[in-house]
Amino acid sequence: MTPTQRLERARTCFQRFCKARDDDSPIQWSENVYIASGFYVGRRLTTESRSGIWFAEEDELKIHDADGNLLASFTGDQMFDSDTMPHQRAA
Repeated sequence: MTPTQRLERARTCFQRFCKARDDDSPIQWSENVYIASGFYVGRRLTTESRSGIWFAEEDELKIHDADGNLLASFTGDQMFDSDTMPHQRAA
């Protein structure tokens, strides 16, 4: 899988996670490149009530609430199956 495909999978997982908890109302979100200590880490996906960070090297997505509490963590293999909501790994 290419890095672009892995990023798209993380975006889809984040959107599905948010939609499943927001009664399918439209979700507006933004995306930013995430850099720490001068190095590319991945992408930050943000809504009003949640943020997700996709760690590119680890191919892992972590989703937090507005207070910074970890809500879910997904490995690349767990992110999604095309027909179902992703399975949540215990935080």
